[in-house]
Amino acid sequence: MITRLNLSSNGCGRDACLALAMGLKKNHSLRSLELSKNRVGDDGLDALSGGLEGHRFLQNVELASNFVHDDGVEDLCRGLLLNNSVCRIGLADNCVGPRGVSALCSCLRTNQTVRDVDLSRNPLIGAEGAAFMGRYLEDRDCRLECLLMSQTTLCAGETDKKGVFGMA
Repeated sequence: MITRLNLSSNGCGRDACLALAMGLKKNHSLRSLELSKNRVGDDGLDALSGGLEGHRFLQNVELASNFVHDDGVEDLCRGLLLNNSVCRIGLADNCVGPRGVSALCSCLRTNQTVRDVDLSRNPLIGAEGAAFMGRYLEDRDCRLECLLMSQTTLCAGETDKKGVFGMA
């Protein structure tokens, strides 16, 4: 039984994600799905979210460098709301902005199993997205143990520190 599937750098897009979603509904052994450096995009996450719903074994979903925007994060969150096994989400090197961070924070209030989130190198997050995350981190129900947000332009300039203050 396969427990780790790494399909990184294969040009996977929406059709591959549809196939993976169907496979996840039948698979009871996969613990890690790695799709870094593909072309998943927002449409792919829309397709993949159906496979995440109710999956009881998948723990790691790696989606770095996949042209994911806020719409894609919202779709991912739709699948995570009905998932109680995923504990790590990797979204580094994408195009996630404040709306995506807001959706993720809202999702994490319901999904209590995700403990590790990587949002590094998403320069569109900025101070507004950091403020959303800061409010979530202050929430007494916050269960995150690891949050990576390097190179997300939390400080747009020397005069705008609300992003950093929101995280403190």
